[in-house]
Amino acid sequence: MWYDDFVLNVGDSLHRKINEGLRKSRHGVVVLSPSFFEKEWPQKELDGLAALSRERGILPVWLDVTKEDIVRFSPTLADIVAVKASNGLKAVINGLLKAMSKSPETESTQVARINTAQAFQFTKQEIDLLVTAAANDGELYLIEPPDQMAIGCVRVWSRVFDDESDSAVAAQYIDALESLITDGYVRHQEGILYNLTGLGFKVAREIANQTGDDKKK
Repeated sequence: MWYDDFVLNVGDSLHRKINEGLRKSRHGVVVLSPSFFEKEWPQKELDGLAALSRERGILPVWLDVTKEDIVRFSPTLADIVAVKASNGLKAVINGLLKAMSKSPETESTQVARINTAQAFQFTKQEIDLLVTAAANDGELYLIEPPDQMAIGCVRVWSRVFDDESDSAVAAQYIDALESLITDGYVRHQEGILYNLTGLGFKVAREIANQTGDDKKK
């Protein structure tokens, strides 16, 4: 999920970060409201989603607006089935989840990645990180990377590496962590906190089951 409080840091380019989020997102939830029609940024983001609409689904939520309001703003957008906020938050959530679960891209991507996991085409470090995260409530901690070490050590999840003797191993684990983030198995938030995604949990369980390691299970 792209959310400004999770993604943006001091000094970031807002425009570039939004474009990056649009490119990487499988869906765009667009809350159409009177305020939406008055603001320029949300409309620019909607234009970006529309340009990617063949690959990314636009999921509209109507908040305090009617179909006539939407037609006046965009006849094309009015043709997309929406969920109405007036039906309650639970209905909105269920409607969005149902729409996203039907995404062919999401399903095919998950199947391909899980098949990759079953074939063990991960590095040992990546497997260790996935399974350890699954056993640790889905969290990994990365503190003081080697180029920023103030006290001569790096900690990846529960393991501490000495500056000189284990620096190469620590670098392998950091590379593995970045690879898992890039491939969508692990989510990066707030600089040092890594939460395992739902797909990551599936892969970790599959690996644990196939290795037959009770501790990893």
